Amino acid sequence: MQGAGASSKSLIFPLRALFNHTNMKHTLDDHNAVDALFRGNDDAAAKHVDWVLVRPPMLTEGESLPVKVYDDEGSGVCWMPKITRRSVAGFMVDAVEKDDWNRSAPVITN
Repeated sequence: MQGAGASSKSLIFPLRALFNHTNMKHTLDDHNAVDALFRGNDDAAAKHVDWVLVRPPMLTEGESLPVKVYDDEGSGVCWMPKITRRSVAGFMVDAVEKDDWNRSAPVITN
């Protein structure tokens, strides 16, 4: 979810306020806990596991469209980004098959 972890900086102020001061805070807390779990170096076995934490923004219906991939902070993402669910699914399949995004949390949009 865009807004979790380092990508919180890429959210516009109204969304950041909404995420931090409503019940959505609990969802964000869960995402941040998963981020900390994967990025933590406490578990020796986890150091050898490849993972990708995909951070999509607003999900929409529609066909699979080309995906724009941003860094973990979401630098350069527009104000109200969207992505189709099919695009997210396609990206996640690519993430499993390729090493391009291992051990990262990219923000993705259409």
